Amino acid sequence: MSVTAAFELARTAHTGQVDKVGEPYVGHPLRVALSVVGDELRQVGALHDVVEDTTLTLADLSARGFSDAVVAGVDAMTKRPGETLRASMARVSADPLARVVKLADVADNASPVRLARLPTEEQRKELALKYTATCTLLGADVMAVIGTVPAEPAVALSRELPERLLGTGFRVVDHLRGEWVRVVGDDAVLAVVGTTEDARLFVDDTPTPWTSLAGAFRGLWAAVRPDEPLPEHLRG
Repeated sequence: MSVTAAFELARTAHTGQVDKVGEPYVGHPLRVALSVVGDELRQVGALHDVVEDTTLTLADLSARGFSDAVVAGVDAMTKRPGETLRASMARVSADPLARVVKLADVADNASPVRLARLPTEEQRKELALKYTATCTLLGADVMAVIGTVPAEPAVALSRELPERLLGTGFRVVDHLRGEWVRVVGDDAVLAVVGTTEDARLFVDDTPTPWTSLAGAFRGLWAAVRPDEPLPEHLRG
């Protein structure tokens, strides 16, 4: 089974769900997937919440052709009702795919940009403590994990996009099928469409020259912030 198939299944399964700051939820598993390297790791990254948070089951993943290793990784990432964090992380630690993906999961969720957008200081402190404890149980330092450079340069910008759009007249809205992100303004709709290997930025219905996911996000930045230099993680 392909990474693209995992991405598409995640998009479908998480349709209509939003995260703690009100953004389309699917952005999180896709960022997690793109911040690790390797087909099976990216499949587990994309699917790591589908059994816990949607109607899909492990049997559904197997029936769709995902490998035993990928299904086991998703199973290890899936919290059980009433389970302690220690028990959950013991299971994650025992699975080589799940441990890598869990650290990428923490890196995305614990990003200072993400935490700053939570509505209350209490929530920020509570989650920060949880992520610190999670990393400790996995034998990792939370600050080192947060500082991990994403494998795909578009990951950081997609996490930071709502903040980056402040004052531009643009806003992130829920994507359509096949899109990574949809940004709407008074005069234009911008959408990153395609796969990691062959992505395009569309302005309204017109494709731009930018190719690859990182390139499409560079084009998105140029469209919404034309007078500002590219963020460091999008250069190169």
